[in-house]
Parts: sequence; structure tokens; C-alpha cells
Amino acid sequence: MRDLFSKLRWTLANLAIYARNAGHRGPSTGKHAYFDLEGNTFHRYLTIFMHFLAIRGYSIHLRARPGSLGSWASRELFRQIKDIRLYFRDANVPSSAWLFTDHPVERPHVRLDPDYFAGYDDGVGTFRLPMPMVDTFYFERTHDREPRDPAEVRERGLFFFGNMDPEHYDRPELEEAFGCLNRHRLLQAVRTHAPDRIHIPTDLDEVHVHDGKDIVMMGRQQRYIKPSELRPVLERFDFFLAPSGVVMPLCHNVVEAMSVGCIPILQYAHLMEPALRNGEECLSFNTTDELFAILDKMPNMPGSEVERMRRNVLRHYQRHLTPQAVIGKLEEKKATLERVQLNAEWPSTMLLLQRIRAASTDLSAR
Repeated sequence: MRDLFSKLRWTLANLAIYARNAGHRGPSTGKHAYFDLEGNTFHRYLTIFMHFLAIRGYSIHLRARPGSLGSWASRELFRQIKDIRLYFRDANVPSSAWLFTDHPVERPHVRLDPDYFAGYDDGVGTFRLPMPMVDTFYFERTHDREPRDPAEVRERGLFFFGNMDPEHYDRPELEEAFGCLNRHRLLQAVRTHAPDRIHIPTDLDEVHVHDGKDIVMMGRQQRYIKPSELRPVLERFDFFLAPSGVVMPLCHNVVEAMSVGCIPILQYAHLMEPALRNGEECLSFNTTDELFAILDKMPNMPGSEVERMRRNVLRHYQRHLTPQAVIGKLEEKKATLERVQLNAEWPSTMLLLQRIRAASTDLSAR
């Protein structure tokens, strides 16, 4: 009964938002993307995917089903995709349109797959959507502002901005599923290795290399930096420390940093789509000793080397991570595309953990 009441509540709330957005729905474009979903496992990643399609010129249509309308996770979808259109029957979907589903249907469609960390061998029928910025950047249209000239000298410093609350970022899944340090352990390692190099600003006018302290760490609990403010701050630095997210290594902030040419220092270059190359688009480490070696050499890296990597980072972002680039690659595969691996964060991580634990059980039983 409680679940039924919750679905009814969110259905009414989402339909109210949909009704308020009626004035934003102009005429349909020539390109259409239809979504027939029994639920909303993907949360903000679904919203971001729709943003990408809308930026590329698609009209977005969502089938009116209880599972998708009656989900709390759909609130941001209806709030942000203001010109979304509801439809009610399969017959309303043109044969030329994209049809994305989370379940089998009889007509040609593309399956949205939350098993994001699974490897598929076909290479043709599957497309893995890259990690995006946080949805607010696309909602507020601040994602595509031109970065500073890559030849312009920046502060030779390492910047981090994000949540540093150990209550949320000291979880075991990162190590078990991915072999990565969680955020709390990584930040603690940096603090232990280089305590005299760390500057902790409390406001934006203090975000700079200060008195030789070239590792600038700002927690959002000290001062939240809005997306409209963040990119100008990021592009003042040469490097960005990119620790893991809550339950998976991937985090929105690495893409936000790359969009302005910050060179990411990270432990999960191989999980990016496409993978980042150590010494080309990132500085990658596997162990804390490798991280410490990067931190130690960072202040003395030649300016020419830093500029070369910065240009590589910007080139990678433009070719692979912008909405136009991502949907362009999707369109290139349209004739053979059967599955889109769409991040669902916690469900995606649990699917990976289930495989790891099952394999471990099989080995121990032998």
C-alpha cells in the first residue's frame, strides 16, 4: 500500500510539472527520440541522456507508464526537460524515430542497459555512453562555454572541489568492485603525504596557490561553488585531483575539469569512455606510491609538457565527451545499434559486484 501511495504521489507531482511546462513545448523538430520505460533505474543519467539528444536537435517523447511517471527519480527529468512530450501507444512511434526501452518490445528498438561495467565483445551493437558532467551544467546551458587559450599559463597547482564528507565517501564498494581507493582514503593519503603543500580556501577569492601551497582542496561544506562559477575556477589550474565518487570510481567532476583543460590525476583512467592515456590526457596511478610520485614531480613539470597534455585533454573532451560528439557517435551506429550501456550508478555497481562475488564463490567451491 505504501508503494502504491508513493507511485500515485509522484505521478501527480510529475504530471503537475509537465502541465506547468506546457508553454515550453514548441513545434516538434524533424528528429525524434522515444522512450518506453517501465521504471527509472537510471535517475539523473537518463535525464542527461535526454539533454544530449535535445541539444543535438531531437524532440523527446516519453511513454506514459506508471513505472516512469510514478518515480521520484523522474522529478528532475520533468523539471529539466521542459519540452518533453508524453505519448500513450506504440502506434504513435514513427518507424524512423529512435525508440529506447528498458524491456523487450516487438518493434525495432535500442535497449537501455544498466550493466554499465560489463564488457561486450560485439563492438557493433553496443554503445557505452561516456561519463558526463553533472546534469545542472546541461540544464543551465553552461556546458559549452569556450575555455581559455590552452597556451595561456595557469597556476602550477592541483585543485580539488567536491564533497569530502567521510560519512558518504568512505564506502567499501570501490575497493571490492574496482580496486580503487574511496574518496576519503585518497584525500587522507594526500594530506598525510604532503601536509605542508595543502591550502584549504574558505571562499572563491582564496582559491589559488597560496604561500607555496600548490594543492588546493575545497570541500563543498566550506563553500559550494555553483556550476556557473566552477568552470572559471577550474581553468585557473593545470591539474585536477579526481577521486572516486560514492560507490563507483567515475565522478562528474572529472569531465567538468577536462572541459576546461585541467589535466586529471586519477586511478580509473581505464574506466573512462574512451579510456584516458597516462601521460597524454591524464596522469594515472594504481597505488598510493604512484600517486605520491606524481604529486612530487608535478611542480617541476616543464611548461611545454603541461601545455601539450592540456591540448590533448581539450581535444579528447571535444571529440568524445560533448553532447554533440556523443550523440554523433550514436547516430553513426544507428543501423546496427541494439544496446546502450547507460550508467545507473548504484544498480550498475551492484551488477558488477554480483558477478565478482559469484565468481569468487565458484572458485572457493572448486
